[in-house]
Amino acid sequence: NYDPHPQYTYAYDVQDSLTGDSKTQQESRNGDVVSGSYSFIEADGTRRIVEYTADPVNGFNAVVHREPVAVIKPVVKVAPIAFHP
Repeated sequence: NYDPHPQYTYAYDVQDSLTGDSKTQQESRNGDVVSGSYSFIEADGTRRIVEYTADPVNGFNAVVHREPVAVIKPVVKVAPIAFHP
C-alpha cells in the first residue's frame, strides 16, 4: 500500500561494559523530512556523533561532532598465588 505521508520513529542504544561497545541511533520521518543522529566510539577512543536531516529541498545534510570519552579500564581479577613452604 502506498502511504502519501509516511511517518516513523525508532531508536536503539547499546552500552556493553564487558566489551566496551557503545553506540546509539535514533531517527524519525514525517512525510518527506527525515532527521536523526547516531554515535559510536572511534578506534582512537573518541565518540563520533553524527546529526543529520534530509528533505526534498535541502537534500541530505550531516553535522559531525567528536568528543573525548572517559576511559574505564576493565577490572581484572587476579588469582591468589599458592604458597607451599
